[in-house]
Amino acid sequence: MNINKFFQKTEFIKKNPRLKENIFYQIFNFAIKIVNQIFFPVLMIYFFGGNIFGIWIIIYTIVLTINSLNFNIVEVSKNIMIGLHEEKKNTELNLIYSNYIIAHSVNFIFFIITSIIIYFLLDFNSYLYQDLKLNSLKICFLFVIFGFFIENITLVYYPILTFKGLTKKWINQSTLFEFYSKVLLIFSVVFNDFLYLGFFFLLANILRLILIIFLKNKENIHNIKFEIKLVKKNVLKELILKSLSYSLEKLNYILKQNGLILMIGYFFSPILVTMISTARTLFYYLPINFFDIITKPAVIEFGKLKSSASNGIRNLLKKFLFLILVFSIIYLLAANLFGKYIYDFWIDNDLINLTRITIFLISIDAILIGLINILFVPFKAFNNFFFLSKIDFCFTVIAILIAFYLSLFFNSLNLILLIMAIFHLMLFFFLKFIIPSEIRKL
Repeated sequence: MNINKFFQKTEFIKKNPRLKENIFYQIFNFAIKIVNQIFFPVLMIYFFGGNIFGIWIIIYTIVLTINSLNFNIVEVSKNIMIGLHEEKKNTELNLIYSNYIIAHSVNFIFFIITSIIIYFLLDFNSYLYQDLKLNSLKICFLFVIFGFFIENITLVYYPILTFKGLTKKWINQSTLFEFYSKVLLIFSVVFNDFLYLGFFFLLANILRLILIIFLKNKENIHNIKFEIKLVKKNVLKELILKSLSYSLEKLNYILKQNGLILMIGYFFSPILVTMISTARTLFYYLPINFFDIITKPAVIEFGKLKSSASNGIRNLLKKFLFLILVFSIIYLLAANLFGKYIYDFWIDNDLINLTRITIFLISIDAILIGLINILFVPFKAFNNFFFLSKIDFCFTVIAILIAFYLSLFFNSLNLILLIMAIFHLMLFFFLKFIIPSEIRKL
């Protein structure tokens, strides 16, 4: 690759102070995530054992999945408020925020009802292992539910801290939460009881809420507050309709990430859940989190453009896609040349045997997800990507169904990973084909 060409294509970052600042804080957040992802799984396996850690992953994933089944009003409201702030329409910020609070309250109620139903339907006995007590497992599950409930309260303040287009404060507190929540989970080993994993997860979320309230009180927010008189049926309807794109995207995420973990937990042992979770931490989430350094600030940059400026949107998309592609090639080579040695040194567990083909399938899938995500960005900026999410959802459902069906006959983890990677490859080329014409419709 011509190095001069590379620097020419990245020159637009240097000329944009807001983009540089947002990327800088995303890099800072990514660095903390690397530290967490390197040390957290190793320490959890060391102190709790691979099977207990696998059970914690399953419990956490179940509640995370419940929490994800709602209208994703958060990003929609933030993007609208960024646009209003950019256009100096500060008087309308309260209108959007007040209706956001009502819509988000519906998510609270849905989460509580669904969690109670799942709690009474879930067969906890199937997750018991050695000295793990049934009562501890159930209480841990309840603590995790309360933890996610507190997390939903923190999201009340998300649009307030991000509507100016600068994500510094939110990223900083998220980075801090990433660190101390993991430290508290590891510290729970002192109490020698599984339920304390859930307790310290809840405590971490309470501390996060206190910090966010403190940040909110220091922020110049143009008197943004909830006013019941501003709640309008048509505005609520607009927010919910626009949130369908994010809701369907979140459902896709559940199927691809949580669904995969739960499927492996169904067909394989907890130790394999630990293996695939740690492998995806290193070879899947790590590169995707790195790509987020580019994709998350990119949403804000596209949002600053007029939707009618299709040429500008296409040119900016090409620049961001080029960056992702360059980093993807570098990552794929590094992961497959050195990944096996790094993982074995990192985990160092005789019960876990990660193969090179598994590493290849996970890493290629991560790259495809990164490329697909950047194609979504222009449409996310204008809250207009429901049609893309529907396409993604169809591909994901077909892949999951085929993987589940074949797993009934073939006891192969790599087969599941291969099917997911193939469908993501097909999805990328299909989106690449239709997106130029869809940009013109924005």
